[in-house]
Amino acid sequence: MEVHHLPLADSGLYGKMMLDYIEGHPQLRPYYSYSPALSSFPDVIEARKEFPFHRETLADEMQAQHQAYLQRFPILAKQIKALRSEQTFTITTGHQLCLATGPLYFIYKIVTTINLCRQLAQAFPAHHFVPVYWMASEDHDIEEINHFHLSQKP
Repeated sequence: MEVHHLPLADSGLYGKMMLDYIEGHPQLRPYYSYSPALSSFPDVIEARKEFPFHRETLADEMQAQHQAYLQRFPILAKQIKALRSEQTFTITTGHQLCLATGPLYFIYKIVTTINLCRQLAQAFPAHHFVPVYWMASEDHDIEEINHFHLSQKP
């Protein structure tokens, strides 16, 4: 299979601020703690170790919410169990309901999060990384999604 790489700037998916962030432009540096690079993760891991986190509560809730799927998907049970370990970190993505972007963006975010967990597991074998998807459905209402503007027309 032939693979072609498209630079993010050429994709048309990201605005200037996002591209500047990804490229590490100094004018944005005061607004974030860590750069979006694998080399930042040792610092991220150390900082997250100091963050108060209720592991047992999270694992118990995840297990309760996914009880019907645990036997069918052993990896799910394994990942939830791993949440109880202090060497485990979550890599979380989420998505709000919207009219634009469609299902492909939704899938892209999930796959990207899974792939990041795989990269981190390879780079930091002493730790475990669990991908978590959060459906951000509780923080908006119908007024936010009942319309959109196309060509400046409601």
